[in-house]
Amino acid sequence: MAKAIKRAFFCNECGADYPRWQGQCIACHTWNTITEVRLAASSTSRAERLNGYAGSATGNQVQKLSAISLEALPRFSY
Repeated sequence: MAKAIKRAFFCNECGADYPRWQGQCIACHTWNTITEVRLAASSTSRAERLNGYAGSATGNQVQKLSAISLEALPRFSY
């Protein structure tokens, strides 16, 4: 099944954006200045989108809590 085309609606006068078309821009109060813009589908894979989230960090290894030194961590002073 084909994915639905993503659309956005922007005011040509002030640049305000809306989830659907309406006759008057609420931001600048002009009539008939909102136009539809079709957004291009991203071609990134799921792995590329999730890059940088927890679990995909490079260089970090699992450590036991007993191996972490609490004195080395900075503390807040009130």
